[in-house]
Amino acid sequence: MTDYEKDLITMKEAGMIKQAEFDAMWKQLHENDAPASTEVFQEADAAQGPPTEKMVFQGLQISAGAYTARGIREQNEDSFFLGNTAGGAKDSDQAEFIAEGEGPFFFAAADGMGGHDAGDVASAFVVTQLLQVASRQTRPVDDAIIEAALKGIHAELLAEARKRGTPKMGSTVAGVVLQKGNSGFFNIGDSRVYRLRHGYLQQISEDDSLSRFVPGAKKNIITNAIGAGQETTRVASRFSNGFAVTGDLFFMCSDGVHGALDDETIANLLGRGGKPRDIARAIVERAIENDSDDNCTALVVQIGE
Repeated sequence: MTDYEKDLITMKEAGMIKQAEFDAMWKQLHENDAPASTEVFQEADAAQGPPTEKMVFQGLQISAGAYTARGIREQNEDSFFLGNTAGGAKDSDQAEFIAEGEGPFFFAAADGMGGHDAGDVASAFVVTQLLQVASRQTRPVDDAIIEAALKGIHAELLAEARKRGTPKMGSTVAGVVLQKGNSGFFNIGDSRVYRLRHGYLQQISEDDSLSRFVPGAKKNIITNAIGAGQETTRVASRFSNGFAVTGDLFFMCSDGVHGALDDETIANLLGRGGKPRDIARAIVERAIENDSDDNCTALVVQIGE
């Protein structure tokens, strides 16, 4: 049984989803696990053995958008990576990405740590390095590959910080990799990854913040980051066959967004439909309207039919 199958059963038993919702998710999961189409070739000579099956993969259809804004802060220290574009660290920035194929396709939000030196440089460094990792990727990504890549970026950011004389320069990062077969998420810090499936919003990542372990602690106290003077970093990730299926919508954001919007509001905004770039902008603008005290960044990624 896959991790996602276990998640579905747990959610049903906990009363988080109804039986009808469980049945629909279970059916779609296994429909999408099957090959997109098959061609069966019969050999004329029975001595050649039983028929063989040739798998024909149709490819993922991806539509994505990102939007970032500095909000009430003097400077935007957020950045994003959208398919083939690194953006952010400006008063406002946006991008759109549309693609079809086997992947891997990378998407991520990065939040430079405001209490440390050059947070804008740190987040931009992280997404630029991710762009290079993605451009060099010639085989499917898995947990080991993403962990090695992010720990490599961590080491490079530490070296860059020492060279700049800003040893505490650091950033969070949270994102997804969508590809043929096993897709997955990755996370360091308190930027988040969510998935909307059949109208149900689930937070996939877990925050690396003190409040996760100490009730009542401030939510902005980060316990893990890229750089930030830490000798090592911990990478959370999970790649599985049922992580991404047709119709899924993935949402990534910095804490300036999820700190100002509850899950119900996020789900409602994601569920309104429209172009991902417009949804991302609407979410950021709502967070700012709700008195977010930080930079705000949102990415919306849709897997089409």
